[in-house]
Amino acid sequence: MNKRAKKLFVVILNNQLTYCNTNLKALHASATTIPGYTDSYVTLFRRFQAADAFTITIGDKQYHFQKFVS
Repeated sequence: MNKRAKKLFVVILNNQLTYCNTNLKALHASATTIPGYTDSYVTLFRRFQAADAFTITIGDKQYHFQKFVS
């Protein structure tokens, strides 16, 4: 991993990496392209403050959000 990157945010769907970014705001911008995703940036920020990993269910799909810290 790049030595300057301190955090890595990922979204996993069906055991495959769907979105990945080192910046939470950029991850939120990518996540808003998911049909039915309505969480604001602040909501996503607070979810990551509370836990390093969580799941959001949209329709019949489960999106797993996870944060890795170096």
